[in-house]
Amino acid sequence: MATLLRFTLHLQHWLVWQLVVASLFISSTFLLSNKVTSAVLRVRPEAQHWEAAVASHGDFYRGYLITAHPLLCVLVLVVLKLAVVLLLILQRRLRRHDRLQAPDGQPALIASTELLWVLNALSAYPLMTLLIAASR
Repeated sequence: MATLLRFTLHLQHWLVWQLVVASLFISSTFLLSNKVTSAVLRVRPEAQHWEAAVASHGDFYRGYLITAHPLLCVLVLVVLKLAVVLLLILQRRLRRHDRLQAPDGQPALIASTELLWVLNALSAYPLMTLLIAASR
């Protein structure tokens, strides 16, 4: 039973990670989008039907302007914040489960430190957002 609980916690953790990655990608698409210019049209002729483009490794992909979709942008940022909160909750549940399963006298197996890396990266995300907005 304990193994099944641990498996479901890890599965939930992985699913929430997918949500974090997707919302980070979509929010960065909003933040980095620019109106389609002639330089974009030279590389991507089909971009004439796009509202915005995002530069990516010498190519462009379709982007969306915050001014055209403000509610969607806010929704994506809210989903990102909720996903991070869910990661924290799941990490706490994993640690509590590991502590309860550890034999007496042995240190509990602490779930991976990947969450610390995520929190450090996401703490810099608002600062990056401000820098990108200020540079325009």
